[in-house]
Amino acid sequence: MVKEITCYEDSSGKLHKSPYEAHRADLVLFLKQCGAVNEGSASQLAEYITDNRQELGAMLEAIARHEPAKAEPMVMVA
Repeated sequence: MVKEITCYEDSSGKLHKSPYEAHRADLVLFLKQCGAVNEGSASQLAEYITDNRQELGAMLEAIARHEPAKAEPMVMVA
């Protein structure tokens, strides 16, 4: 019997059964780019972030909302 298989690819090319798993894998890859975390801690952080995503989302929105405006560099003319 022919069976259709739907899969989702993360940015590293690894296949996952659900979009959730693929996006979570991308989060791990993103965290590993930091250099402050290794693969194991990146995976633990990804789990913590996804488990607490609503609270984190609210915090990130507040940070973005209150981010100070970036001043344009001053140009001195003589």
